[in-house]
Amino acid sequence: MLLIVVVGCGVLIFEAVSRCRKYDTRLLMGFGLALGPAMAVTAIVSFLPAAWAAGWLGDLSRLALEHNRYEAIVAEYSASPRSEWFAERYGITFSVDPGPPVRVAFNPGGFLDNWSGIVHDPSGEVMLADGFDEQGRFHAPDRITKIFGGDLVSCRWLWGDYYTCSFT
Repeated sequence: MLLIVVVGCGVLIFEAVSRCRKYDTRLLMGFGLALGPAMAVTAIVSFLPAAWAAGWLGDLSRLALEHNRYEAIVAEYSASPRSEWFAERYGITFSVDPGPPVRVAFNPGGFLDNWSGIVHDPSGEVMLADGFDEQGRFHAPDRITKIFGGDLVSCRWLWGDYYTCSFT
């Protein structure tokens, strides 16, 4: 998507430069030349925050729609902890890390071992995962980064005990 934004901005700048000969005054020509790059910078700078917000709102809306089903699955596996990988109940795909505490990742999806999902964590410790340090090591302790048999890279809070987390 970022490539599309950059190409679109390039087209705007090209159009502005190619139309400069048609302006009557230097003021209009300068305005026309400045408008294309200004729009390009605005589009590129606003792209990443907009993409982050859209991802967060998408996860939040999925959680809102499926909350009752998620809670039923969490209750079942909290009462009888056991490991599951890509199980399905109530039309929801999920994975379970028996813990303790029991953590459930809903709608895990991605490519190979890189995946993300909505994670229920009653302890809130998944928020300790904060990416990599300068030496390429994870910031969080192994008890957090190794849940679900992967490497937890980052999480952001959605609501209650629910987080959207990324694994590699």
